[in-house]
Amino acid sequence: MNQIEKNSLLIVAGTALFMIMFGIGGIPLLDPDEPVYAETAREMLAAGDFLSPRIFDNFWYDKPPMYYWLVAVAQFLFGDSEFAARFPAALMACGTSVMMYVGITRLFNERAGFWSAMILTSCVEFFYMGKAAVTDTTLLFFMTGALLSFIHKRYWLMYVCMALATVTKGPIGIVFPGAIIFLYLVAMGQLREILRMHVIRGLLLYFLIASPWYYAMYTVHGMEFINTFLGFHNITRFTTAEHANRKHHLDERHAATYTSQYRIFFDFFSQYSHYLYLRFESLSITSPAFSVSFPSADVLPETDEPLMFVASPTSRMTTNCDTVKV
Repeated sequence: MNQIEKNSLLIVAGTALFMIMFGIGGIPLLDPDEPVYAETAREMLAAGDFLSPRIFDNFWYDKPPMYYWLVAVAQFLFGDSEFAARFPAALMACGTSVMMYVGITRLFNERAGFWSAMILTSCVEFFYMGKAAVTDTTLLFFMTGALLSFIHKRYWLMYVCMALATVTKGPIGIVFPGAIIFLYLVAMGQLREILRMHVIRGLLLYFLIASPWYYAMYTVHGMEFINTFLGFHNITRFTTAEHANRKHHLDERHAATYTSQYRIFFDFFSQYSHYLYLRFESLSITSPAFSVSFPSADVLPETDEPLMFVASPTSRMTTNCDTVKV
């Protein structure tokens, strides 16, 4: 197992703490989400009821309680403030950076782990969400933990992380990493690994951790909770437009707005894609189901736009990722 370098770990943790924690209490909470999460946690704390999320003294079935609990603890420790509302999200983002360093170092090497963590930490979207009082980085922390645990074959920890992700944002906590893991096993021709993943006992552990809050909420609130949380906030919002009744006139201004959203997404995550071409110009990753090829840098177009890689179907070939150097 590759050794964790203390100095590198301190640099990763220090960079994450500075970039994400700095200034999180310096501006008011921003609409529409931050005030909702902060107020819900404040009212749970004031009512002494940590089962049922509420806002303006009405029960609120939008999200599971994990982030509300974390904010309530922060408000108890630091007072009712912007810093307390954002502190849990910032802490989870910093934890994800450290987890990335440790996980990738043990999987590949120390250099790969260090730069993976530094690149993640400096991505605009990552530290932007880490500074916001929303659930995203908490969900990311647990889902990253689940996927790294799978890669390192620590399957019991994987189920624990999926359960905590489910208490953070609902069924996506197991559906999303579960789908990624299954598709990975299919793509790599390793479906037999499922037999070593303790699936039955692992799911029992998962439900033991994830289900008590859901069962308690159903016991107290009945079908109103099921219909609102699972029916609307998970199924309906996932399968249909949230504001389907609004009439949008797709003139040039609206089209430019929609286009800018896609550009923002890729700009937030893809500022390093140019360097990937240079570092992996001779790399070709193949599996039983797909291949990903990185063309030589001398055939790339001269452009400042983010570049993307394309996976295509291919015949069965072998994969040797041990030769990859970062």
